[in-house]
Amino acid sequence: MKKGIGAGAVIAVVLLGAFWMLTSGASDSTLSKGAGPLGALDAPDANHDGAVTRAEIEGFVAERPERSVGMVDYFDQYDTDFDSTLSPKEMDRIPPPYSFGPSDLNGDGVLTREEVEVFASARLYRQIGLREFFDLVDTNADGIVSGAEMAAAHKAGQFADEDS
Repeated sequence: MKKGIGAGAVIAVVLLGAFWMLTSGASDSTLSKGAGPLGALDAPDANHDGAVTRAEIEGFVAERPERSVGMVDYFDQYDTDFDSTLSPKEMDRIPPPYSFGPSDLNGDGVLTREEVEVFASARLYRQIGLREFFDLVDTNADGIVSGAEMAAAHKAGQFADEDS
């Protein structure tokens, strides 16, 4: 473990990551594993009616800036010294502080761009902003993503490996 980062900090990162996953809808669960009928779009379903409207996705994205871009792009915004690692100083500037959740794949308390790339590659919604993800899934362009549209997108293989 890197100097200056104790076990307590690592535990805090893990707990914050779990909180982020629960509150942001960025679960590793898939449709078949209980993520909800809309998968990655389940959390934005504010009225819990089984469909996500353009207004719901806009409201969800407005709540947190990291939802508007892919995780790697968000990482790059805060890697101000361009060393492909987020220093504690850079991490302190990230809103919210748990934006990268469980991206620290080796658990060393240091977040690298490579780790974020690997983590993001497992799910398309981590690679692109949620607006773009919504547009991709809304195949009939009616401004509403239904459970059927999400299921069809998964079945058609439009998304990254669902076993990751």
